Amino acid sequence: MYGKRWVKEHYSYSISAGISRNNLELESRDLDGIRTVSTVGFYGFPFEANYKRFYSKKRSNLIYNVLIPSVGFKLYGDIGRYTFVGVGVSLGFGLCKHY
Repeated sequence: MYGKRWVKEHYSYSISAGISRNNLELESRDLDGIRTVSTVGFYGFPFEANYKRFYSKKRSNLIYNVLIPSVGFKLYGDIGRYTFVGVGVSLGFGLCKHY
């Protein structure tokens, strides 16, 4: 996946997308209980969008800075023959990277 990230004073957001080749294993059972497994290959378009909010951290008190969390939201998925979409929450601890 390839994307771009933008960082502002108290938040950042990013988007990324790409092309994927996926293998999906499908399992089914018939009325007699016989299990059948088949594999399907398909291409997809994965994507991801992130938004993260954080506090400006100063290096004067290192322990305090590490304990201040950053909170974010993520939307991700894959558009293709078998499409899926998900939403997540991310929680991070540590020092922020200066760009």
